[in-house]
Amino acid sequence: MKRANGMSPCQDHPGVKVNNMTCFQFFQKTGIRFCSHAELAQRCCGTRYRMCASCRDVPGAQMDGMSCTQFYQKTAHQQCFRFDGAHLCCSTRRRSCENCFGDTANIRVNNMTCELFLEMTGRKHCDNHAVIQHCCSTRAAMCDCNGDVADAKFISPKGVTETCSSVFNNGDPHVCNQGTVLLHCCHSFTKSCPASPLLG
Repeated sequence: MKRANGMSPCQDHPGVKVNNMTCFQFFQKTGIRFCSHAELAQRCCGTRYRMCASCRDVPGAQMDGMSCTQFYQKTAHQQCFRFDGAHLCCSTRRRSCENCFGDTANIRVNNMTCELFLEMTGRKHCDNHAVIQHCCSTRAAMCDCNGDVADAKFISPKGVTETCSSVFNNGDPHVCNQGTVLLHCCHSFTKSCPASPLLG
């Protein structure tokens, strides 16, 4: 399938719903996992075309002096909006960002920012309609774990600077209840805190 400058050669069926979501919401939630689904190819043709058109990284491409993989591992979902990334690192960006271009500006969920809401509630509300629609970037980091943020740092109760590698070994009994740690260290958190209520 060939991308035509962002314009789709077909349209979604009017009013179509997939699992009680619009086509855009569904693909925003699932990323590229259902790009080959035959029924969606018809019912959500326009959205599927925009979300699933094939792309590749430019060979040897670098973002801020890093390879595409290193760049998106380090920045998590905070740089998904960059258009030079869409051109240079199309494939890596798609895998890392799940077609996400950031949280909706100034949005509040239960009077909280997306980051604060998900830090407080963990993964319990990953499928919440408002979270899917407005908190794409934070939800991807928290709910669709793509690894730890490489340069994440935390201050322990003893005043020691911790990383995702060390924060679970400092003897703090409350670390598995900290949404901030889950948000930035989701891979290590899932492995070290399997019984945490934040994992839902």
